[in-house]
Amino acid sequence: MNAYAGRALSKSDDRSNAAPVAMMICRVWEQKYGHDPAVIGSVFNINGKAFTIAGIAPPGFYGHRLSNLPPDFLLATGHGAAGEGR
Repeated sequence: MNAYAGRALSKSDDRSNAAPVAMMICRVWEQKYGHDPAVIGSVFNINGKAFTIAGIAPPGFYGHRLSNLPPDFLLATGHGAAGEGR
């Protein structure tokens, strides 16, 4: 997946020694932050941990699984698999 703004998460972001980064879902960026480009590079507390926002997911992308409550963030977990957060 390509980022709508900023950059997408990469395999190197999922290494155990990588800095914690995340992508924000475009809906959240629009509704809560008015497309403010300053969000990219900012640090957010997600699930009790500080993550730097690397980029914004493309419009209409809500994660890798169907859910009644889509995530606000896609997380690079540092354990080899992407996660989701609020």
